[in-house]
Amino acid sequence: MAMREKPKKFSERIRSVRGSLDLTRERFAQLMGVSLATVNRWELEDVIPSSPTHAIVEGLELAIQRGRGQLIREQFLSGALGAAGGPKLYHFIYRSAYE
Repeated sequence: MAMREKPKKFSERIRSVRGSLDLTRERFAQLMGVSLATVNRWELEDVIPSSPTHAIVEGLELAIQRGRGQLIREQFLSGALGAAGGPKLYHFIYRSAYE
């Protein structure tokens, strides 16, 4: 009988996504449109993120699984996705993950 993988805690998911995108906490905060302190609290499990944040992280995980993490990173760092945490960024993540 195959063992099911234990679900990751959100803090582990954040660190994994951040590592896959090769972003510092500060850059990841910019990507998500939140403060550095918020990312620190997520990673320390001091705060449970909102449902929209969970959805964005899930989209990033799927995009990374599909080999599109580097593209997201490059587009974000180049400024091509507009304001951090903005609709253009979220639309790009969604398209990268689900299309």
